[in-house]
Amino acid sequence: MTQQWRRDVLPEIVAQLATRPGHEAVRVGLTRLIVDGLGRQVGGVDHEFRMPLIGGRADTLFASTVFELKSDLGRELPDVLAKLPDYLRERARLTGRPLGLGIATDGATFLAYELREDVLTQIGQIKADPRNPEALLGWLEPAVSEREDLDPARHFDNLMWELPIPEYNARDPLHQELADLAVECERVAAAVVIDAAQHFTRQRCAIRDALLAAGLAARLDALVARMPGL
Repeated sequence: MTQQWRRDVLPEIVAQLATRPGHEAVRVGLTRLIVDGLGRQVGGVDHEFRMPLIGGRADTLFASTVFELKSDLGRELPDVLAKLPDYLRERARLTGRPLGLGIATDGATFLAYELREDVLTQIGQIKADPRNPEALLGWLEPAVSEREDLDPARHFDNLMWELPIPEYNARDPLHQELADLAVECERVAAAVVIDAAQHFTRQRCAIRDALLAAGLAARLDALVARMPGL
C-alpha cells in the first residue's frame, strides 16, 4: 500500500462501505481492503465458496476466516447467527486449521465472532468511519493473517477492555515482574528496524515477531496467566 493509496483511495473505499452499498459493492470494497490495503494475495480470497455438507455457500473466505456479507446487518443478523457456526466448523474441517473467525458486515458495521465451547460468541465490532479509514484496515488485519501460527481471534484488541485488569501495585511481586519485563520488551522493540513506508499493522507485526523470537512474548503470557481473574 502506497502513501498515495492510503491518502486518496482508502478513504473513498471506507466512505462507500459506510453507506451500506449492497452485497456486491461490499464484496468489492472488502476485497480491495484485503488485497490492496493489507497486501494479501488476490488468489487467497475465495468468493461464493460452496460447502456441500451443510448445503450452503460462504460469501467470502480468507484462510480460516469466513465473511458473511449483508445489505442490512440489523435486519439480516438472525440469518448470520443461524448459518455462521456451520460455516466455521466446515471451513476448519476443509482446511485442517483451527476454528477461525466469522465476520458479518453490511459495509457500515463489522461484527466479529468465534465459536467458544461450540457457541457462537461476538468478540469484536467496528463501524466504518470515513474520518478514520485506517482504523477499519487495522481492525481487519489480524483476521486475514497468512501466518498459520497466529490465531486471528486472539488479536482483536478491543477485547482487552473487558478484562478485569488490576491497578499497578509496586509492592506486589508479580506486578514488579511484569514491570521489569516491560522494560525488556521496550528495549527489544526499540531495536527493531521499522520501514516508515509500511502500514502500522505490518510495523506492529515486526515488533511482535521480535518479541516472540526473544522469548519475551511467552514470558509475558506466562506472567499474565498468573494474574487473578485473567
